[in-house]
Parts: sequence; structure tokens; C-alpha cells
Amino acid sequence: MVQQALLRAAEPADYLDASEGCEAMAAIAIVGAERCGGPPVTSTYAPDFLLAGGRIEPSDDFVPLALRALDRVLGEDSELWQLWEEADGGRSLLAEIEPLRAALARGPLTGENF
Repeated sequence: MVQQALLRAAEPADYLDASEGCEAMAAIAIVGAERCGGPPVTSTYAPDFLLAGGRIEPSDDFVPLALRALDRVLGEDSELWQLWEEADGGRSLLAEIEPLRAALARGPLTGENF
């Protein structure tokens, strides 16, 4: 599910609708938390097993895919971005996304960067 959500968002298309953007954001958050030491997934919308401390092991290959999907969600052809932009110019979203993007940009955690 994580991979499919990322692929749908990362692949070029005419327009990314809000539901696909939301699915992608959930997948991006999971990859960031589980592979890159990003902010933990704490949303009430997260799967129960993750909220209970469970884990999944996304592939390291998901990290660049998550970054591409994030760029797409935050792009001009994204309904989700347009909704956030209408609310407050996107400032609140960008503030929340910053630690996640930084974690993804650092890349997957290894024994060297734990």
C-alpha cells in the first residue's frame, strides 16, 4: 500500500487529486519515520498497529520515491496543496513538512547514522 500510494503521487500526471495526495502524505510520513528517523507517525488516521508501536520495513528505494511524491503533493498541480494554500498560504503545512523533508533528504538510517 505504501509503495502504491507513493507511485501514484510520484508519477507525472495532469493533476493529483486530494485523496491521492492524502494517501501519499501518509505513505511519505511512514517512510520518513521508519527508514529515515523522521517524526513519528502519531496521527489518529494512522493504522492502529503503528500507533501501538508496530513497525513496517519499507525498502530504502522508497526514500527517493517519497521525496518525488512529496514534491508532487506540494506542486501546483496538486489539489491538496491548493487547499492548504487557500487556508493560510501553505505556511502551516510547510512548517510541519520541514522535519519530514529533512529526514528524507538525509536518507535511510544505517548503523553509521543511527
